[in-house]
Amino acid sequence: MSYVIIPANTAQVDTQSPLGISLMYTQPGTFQTVISPEQQAKENFKNLLLTYPGERTGDWINFGCNLKEIIFEPNINEIKEDINDLIVSATSFWLPYINIENIVITTNEDDPNLGYLVTIAITFTVSNGALGQTITLNTTNTGNITIG
Repeated sequence: MSYVIIPANTAQVDTQSPLGISLMYTQPGTFQTVISPEQQAKENFKNLLLTYPGERTGDWINFGCNLKEIIFEPNINEIKEDINDLIVSATSFWLPYINIENIVITTNEDDPNLGYLVTIAITFTVSNGALGQTITLNTTNTGNITIG
């Protein structure tokens, strides 16, 4: 299967080179290019959160965090602290230009309707002075993490 990269905005591509591609795609095998440094930082952050250490090869073999291992453990009292520490340490090591402003972790202690699911909202800025952005992670009953 081949992949197609579609420019985000052809008018901008003429004056500015793409910085990378988005993790999200609109159809199978089609990725959108990312032009702004702020959006590329967000895509890099999403990639870090969803990647297991050891999943990549080469120089980046330890890139990622073990978020899936912790997030699907039983909801114990320390789960919020463990998730927070994991995200902060992986981000400070791999993406030092990301400044985490706030992490809100919601478990069944906070919202009984969640059952055993976990929601994480991370507000961050990029060291170049960009406005704050938020990434939200939600666990599903099928053992997956959705990200927005």
